[in-house]
Amino acid sequence: MRPYILSLLAITAGGIATVAPAAGGIIPTSNVVNIDFNGYISTESLGQTYTGSDGLTAGSTAVWNGLVANSTGTNGVLLTVSGYNLKDAAGLTTAIGLSVTPVGGDNQDANHSSGDLSSLTGDYIFYNAGGDSSNLNPTVTISGLTTSNIDVYLRIGTSGDVSKITFGGVDCGETGAKGPSILYFKNIPVANDGTVLGHLATDNTTLSTITGLNIVIVPEPASFGLLALGGLLALRRRRG
Repeated sequence: MRPYILSLLAITAGGIATVAPAAGGIIPTSNVVNIDFNGYISTESLGQTYTGSDGLTAGSTAVWNGLVANSTGTNGVLLTVSGYNLKDAAGLTTAIGLSVTPVGGDNQDANHSSGDLSSLTGDYIFYNAGGDSSNLNPTVTISGLTTSNIDVYLRIGTSGDVSKITFGGVDCGETGAKGPSILYFKNIPVANDGTVLGHLATDNTTLSTITGLNIVIVPEPASFGLLALGGLLALRRRRG
């Protein structure tokens, strides 16, 4: 695994499946953007936005961006769920944005405290609802990226044939190799406009759900060189 990754992280009902930090330690909070999908329908209330650990950065808490998926209206399965200038795991504003459409929202058990894991796993966005042809194969757009390539880790709740899901034209390279219910997309090229498009195609018949995601920025190769140079200079000063 590279020192920093970009991952889409949907937490399944069984709990947070941690993405193991790369060699070198835990990922800095400035490189991580956490998203909690807060879905609900007419018979439910809006759930809490999660504030617990993201499994990537240090500490037992992290800042999460709550994106609302309100399916109480007549077009409840045709929502565009989005957020821009999202905050990183430390709470600082970034240029990163995300949108996904068309989807619906639902809340099964996200009405506890924000630190309770159920506030993340209990509500979600969904698609392929009951064979509704208008709610098939949503597009995910990640924007505001300034790196050349990304990796994506997509964690799903319920889903059909996940082999059809792609990001930036890259097929799923590994299923389950990084943990339960994790789809891994490696070395995805970022477009010139700083975006990556994902297509959540499955078998068009099975209800599919995603509860949240994490975006982790991959520094450019030049950044690694600067980091290495900085380490050598620091070592030289200590020896001097």
